[in-house]
Amino acid sequence: MKPAPRMPSTSGFSDRDLRLLAWMGEQYAARLDHLQAMMGTRSMDPAQRFAWRLCEAQFARKERIVTHHPTWVMPTAAGLAVCGLPYEVWTPALGRLAHVGAINDVRAHVQAQRPESEWISERQLELEVAKAARRGKHLPDGVLILEGRNVAIEVELTAKKPEQAEAALDDHAEGFDGILYYCAPKAYRQLTRLKQTGRWPKLQVRELPQPPYLRER
Repeated sequence: MKPAPRMPSTSGFSDRDLRLLAWMGEQYAARLDHLQAMMGTRSMDPAQRFAWRLCEAQFARKERIVTHHPTWVMPTAAGLAVCGLPYEVWTPALGRLAHVGAINDVRAHVQAQRPESEWISERQLELEVAKAARRGKHLPDGVLILEGRNVAIEVELTAKKPEQAEAALDDHAEGFDGILYYCAPKAYRQLTRLKQTGRWPKLQVRELPQPPYLRER
């Protein structure tokens, strides 16, 4: 019988370190400014040192993908394994990068405001849907569990076709206690108009929070 692969050692990494690594794995990846925000530090130096230690342990790799944006940090297979996450290693694609970054901005913003809340990531939702063999429903970008309520979180960078936006709202209204959209300007105007119809009383619309690295300027 082939021996089971050894779990990489987490010596030198605290529980907090592993929670941050898991946060990245749940969100696909994170920029250094996301790590800085989650660590609650004024300087990016602690985030840079943390990323360096993760890379030295082969739990993550770094990549500067967009010029003038902070470096991205992506968990490796070993990094996902030590956190007990059953996800595939993520390969960044420019078409999805802005959306992933915006979802991270929102999660960091929400958790800073309501640290007692729980966040269920899109990756976990996809896994649960696959296990239950349920298809057809629109999955939100995350679910916020707060005070016993499940709130669907959507992050919109562009306005959708009206029928797509309405179908997503119908699905969320059926499955969740609340619906909270964080939107870029055009999507904000679209979702505000939809809210004003009164058809989706659970719907709340917010502007996208600034990325952490822009707040420092």
